[in-house]
Amino acid sequence: MPIPLPAATAAGLLTGALLVRPLAFHYTAPTGHPLPRHTCPTCDHPLTATRPHHLYAISLTRRCPHCANRIGPPPLLPEALAGLGVAAVLTTGTEVWVTTAQLWLTVIGAVLVITDASVRRLPDHLTAAAATGVALLLTAATTSATTGSLLRAAEAAAVVGAAFFISLIAGGLSMGDLKLAPALAAVLGWHSWTALFWGLTAGFTLGAAHAAVLLATDRSATRGRIAFGPALIVGALAVSTTMS
Repeated sequence: MPIPLPAATAAGLLTGALLVRPLAFHYTAPTGHPLPRHTCPTCDHPLTATRPHHLYAISLTRRCPHCANRIGPPPLLPEALAGLGVAAVLTTGTEVWVTTAQLWLTVIGAVLVITDASVRRLPDHLTAAAATGVALLLTAATTSATTGSLLRAAEAAAVVGAAFFISLIAGGLSMGDLKLAPALAAVLGWHSWTALFWGLTAGFTLGAAHAAVLLATDRSATRGRIAFGPALIVGALAVSTTMS
């Protein structure tokens, strides 16, 4: 049963504050720094030795206790992303297991959007968690007479994974994009091949538009990888929720 918009939005904002923000803080360490984050990227001071749950406290204050420099995602960004995503899923979802899979992907996806946009990283811990959770939840959905096909979801994940692997070899995508794609494809393929087509089309369209704007306004963008993960995540979840 769909949840009223105010309640769904409140749930999303709370999820963003309690879960997405700490995870984004942990995984937005710059390239070259180990993940999850254990030191300040500015002064390299350890962030774990002060008191229990200190990293969580720092993720909320967004300041290193040693040098006082800002760390982690911008104010309200995790809460806003989670609020929008969770509200979209909860106000449209009608089947429990599929809705849960969408929520799982939404929460992890919000963290991945922040990490890829901030430091051009799609951490293995998060892409693996996304794929594992989606696989388990869609498998559970087959036991409850839920509309959809687990076989088609698996086939979609395999097809898209193979296509992204070819693109990786050709230099068009990153390893992180390859590891993320099967989970998104599985959720879309669960609905139909049409949903898979439109979800990928939406993702590539958003990605191309973002790249065009970035290259037109910032020539330095040509010297580094343009984050493609956020476009894939937003496109897939937007189409999946409309199919629920």
